[in-house]
Amino acid sequence: MFALYPMALKVAFSVIEAKRMYKMASYAAPVFDIDNHLDLVNQIRGEVSKEPLSLIVCMTDAAQAQSEYQASEETMTHDSPKGGLSDRMVAYGMVNGTGWAENVAAGYQSDTEVVNGWKNSPGHYANMIGNYTYIGIGMKVSDKGTPYWTQQFIRAGACEAIGSASSTMIPVTLIALVSLVLMVFLVIKKIKRFVSCFLFRPYHGD
Repeated sequence: MFALYPMALKVAFSVIEAKRMYKMASYAAPVFDIDNHLDLVNQIRGEVSKEPLSLIVCMTDAAQAQSEYQASEETMTHDSPKGGLSDRMVAYGMVNGTGWAENVAAGYQSDTEVVNGWKNSPGHYANMIGNYTYIGIGMKVSDKGTPYWTQQFIRAGACEAIGSASSTMIPVTLIALVSLVLMVFLVIKKIKRFVSCFLFRPYHGD
C-alpha cells in the first residue's frame, strides 16, 4: 500500500506502518508553509550533520502535482498518469537528474505534524537525511478535507523550462566558441590596423 523510492530501489512498507502514516484528519484547517517545511527538514538533517537541502522549482512543481493527483484519487501513491518518480521529474523540467527519492503522507494537518511523522518512520526518515541536494514539497487538500503531502529529493540535476526545445537552447560550448571567434577577430583587426599605420605612415625626409 505504501512505498518509498530511495534512488532506484522500491521499498515496500507494512500495512501497519501505512495506516500509522495515514493519520485521520482533524477538523482544523491544514497549514502548509513551504519555507517552514524546508526549515524543519533541514533541522533534522542538521542533527546528523548533513548539509541543508535547497528548494528547486521543477521538483516543487512535480511534488505539488503529485499531491494534487493523490487528493483527486483520495489515496496515497507514488504513481500517477505521468509515470513513476523519475518520469514525473522529467515531465516538470528536471534534466540530468541522479539519485532520487519520495515521501508521501495523508491526513497530517501541518508541516510540523507530517515532518515528525516521517521522522518517526525509518524509511521516510532515511530519505530526509539522505545524501541529497535539492527538495521539492507539495500539499493539496482533497474534496473530503484530507491533506496529501509529498516530498521529493534528488542528489544532482537542474531545472529546464518546460516545453523548451533543444534547438532553441544554446549550448555553453557554442557560446564559448562564438566568444573565442569574436575575440580573435578583434585581435586580428587591431593587428591589421597597427600594420597599416606602420607601413603607410607619411615619410618626412631630412
